[in-house]
Amino acid sequence: MKRNLWTLLCLLALLAGSAEISAQEYKDYVAKEVTETSQIKTDGTTEYLIQIIEGGKPTQFVFSNGVTGEGAWVRPAGNTQTDAAMLLAGTVNNSHYYYFKFEAADNGTFRIQNRGGYYWGKQADGQVKTSATALDITLEQVGDAWAFKTGNNYVNDDAKSNKMWANSSTRSTTYKIFAIEQPATTTTANFYYYDAAGTALNQVAKASEADGTSTVSALAALPGYVTATYFTDAAFTQPVDADAVATAGDYYVKTGYAEGFPLEIGVWSAVGNSAATLFFYTDYYADATKRYAVKAGGDWYNGFTFQRHDNKYLRHSDTNVGWTEKAEEATVLDFLFADGVYKMQVRGEELYLQLSKNGVLFSQNATDLCNQREGVVHQILSEFPAARYVGAYTQGQEGEITFDDIFAGKGRIALDPQKYYFIELFDYDHYMLSTSDLTYRELPNTTVLTGYISDNADFAGLWQFTDRGLMNTNAGYGFNTYGKLNSDVVPAHVEILDVVGTENRPACRIVLNADENYLFFNPDATNASNRLGAGKNPTSQAYWYLREAEAFQVPLTVAGTKSYATLCAPVALTIADDDYTKAYTATLKEVDGLKVVDLTEINGVIPAGTPLLLMNEYADTAAVFQISYEGGVAASDNNWKGTYLPIHLGSDVTVCNQYRAFDVTAGGVPGFFTPAAEAVIPANSAYLANMQGEESKIAIRFPNGEISTIDSAVLQKPSTNGNAYDLSGRRVSRIQPGQIYIQGERKMIAR
Repeated sequence: MKRNLWTLLCLLALLAGSAEISAQEYKDYVAKEVTETSQIKTDGTTEYLIQIIEGGKPTQFVFSNGVTGEGAWVRPAGNTQTDAAMLLAGTVNNSHYYYFKFEAADNGTFRIQNRGGYYWGKQADGQVKTSATALDITLEQVGDAWAFKTGNNYVNDDAKSNKMWANSSTRSTTYKIFAIEQPATTTTANFYYYDAAGTALNQVAKASEADGTSTVSALAALPGYVTATYFTDAAFTQPVDADAVATAGDYYVKTGYAEGFPLEIGVWSAVGNSAATLFFYTDYYADATKRYAVKAGGDWYNGFTFQRHDNKYLRHSDTNVGWTEKAEEATVLDFLFADGVYKMQVRGEELYLQLSKNGVLFSQNATDLCNQREGVVHQILSEFPAARYVGAYTQGQEGEITFDDIFAGKGRIALDPQKYYFIELFDYDHYMLSTSDLTYRELPNTTVLTGYISDNADFAGLWQFTDRGLMNTNAGYGFNTYGKLNSDVVPAHVEILDVVGTENRPACRIVLNADENYLFFNPDATNASNRLGAGKNPTSQAYWYLREAEAFQVPLTVAGTKSYATLCAPVALTIADDDYTKAYTATLKEVDGLKVVDLTEINGVIPAGTPLLLMNEYADTAAVFQISYEGGVAASDNNWKGTYLPIHLGSDVTVCNQYRAFDVTAGGVPGFFTPAAEAVIPANSAYLANMQGEESKIAIRFPNGEISTIDSAVLQKPSTNGNAYDLSGRRVSRIQPGQIYIQGERKMIAR
């Protein structure tokens, strides 16, 4: 009797438990897939389903055998075929065993708990079972699924044993996680609009007409020229596919403009139509930027307004156009876009913006608006020469220059003391150069090369605008008030003028003093030293082009299979995309009793004033260098020197003996030689100094150990009938090129 009563009490308890569990089933709830760890809630309430996707038993859901007790197993649900909807509806036996909660652990890990409050834990053999002590599990995203990892081991399913293990560092199983959520109670999808930066375009949501019947993009009813990215959160971290069917709820939409949209918002621009070639034109302004420039404000949701150069807003009255200083009186326009054509309509009215050759008007006839790339903006921002010129862009320039720069009278390049410039004469093919003796300047009749200092490979045509005035970078001299090069300079500045040259380049005047005397060029002067002067010359001879210097070309002398040169520049340099030209610095050394110029290759930015020896592996006749604005100034050396200006040695042989100038012998061997009397060491070259008592001809040792021999008494082939010895006196059987040997009681360098 007692036994039967005990059995009855147990059955009643089980029935009571089943009733309690049944009340927790999730009929009509939805299983929402987790795609980011930020979507996992650790609130102690939200429950999740976990499904195997790869490895073990794919498509099977993970469940816990019972809800209480240590050591109960955690594994796939046998061979039970089910889906999330069946579990939520409670149609699967013991469906409550499939529900888990996530707790937050340390360092971004999670703990997984069943309904009985027990965790996924690991037994001694590595099998995952329920335990009061939890595994700290890291989620690793694998495609559209997840891997579970605890420490160095993955949680894998073993289909054969129908168990789960955490004893291998190799992943074989991936999972999907589904959050169980209550369906939305609203029947509308709301859209909150923002610009690309996340700034709200409106404060009130726009509601759709129906729920679940249209795509997100259709419900939002965006204009055809607006691009959109949809999110389910205001922080823009949870995107939603715009092609998916919309469900009830809130959507946060970041918007932008499609490619080809005819203007930029908030910058000076222009709008035109296919019939008219001028925009917002007012013929009483001589400055083209004031005739054509307008600025659009607003956004697609709230509408657009236009301002002209004086910041007055475009407004309309009936069909007439006017301008107002009050923003609230501005006409609000909406873009209409269809079949690749833009139109602008007054908001709330049957009036359209029309453009004609002589101005703006409003009409009931809609006029197509063209893309700015095909209209007057293209004329204003026309195709200027690739070289970067300085000045007032009254007709603009494509590239980095903006319409706002044009409107403000700014060139793309400001007169920056850190920049270097070429100066060219308006209407003439002349460069402004400084001569070697600095007593005057000359402008040779040579065609200006775009972007390069060429011919003499010096820097005579390089200029800077400093607090001392217009200075020649190479010589360190500037102009006095008479237009002559002198160290006693008066600061020169550049006056920006609305002048366009023969090549449609902006020109300027160089003012030499407070009386506005301009530097001008006299092409008819017989004496080159009188070609430049200062005065109020009204002709084009007082106009100049300024162009930022970018690169220069160094001629190389071919010697055998290679070519060489020396260089010393007043600016920092980088070699321009040249894998064959190497730049070296030098140190005077003694190698086995022989004085040599020992070379070290220099890469990257080369500091200003660095004496260089250049070598091209393929005997190219020139090397191109780019000017750098980094790199500083080189340290000085006692012997290895460079000069920006020519060094005239004169007739004093003693002085000549102090120098060794670079040269290439008739035999094609480069080296450094004692210069003859009256010799000139060229500007922007490198040389050896303080060489009294040294060899008259000094060889070069390259980084690979090869030594170029230049002494004819040493430069010879080994005799075929004499033995050769190394410097230790040992006889050698094989001669190595570039090495020093003794043969016939003489030192020689083998070739």
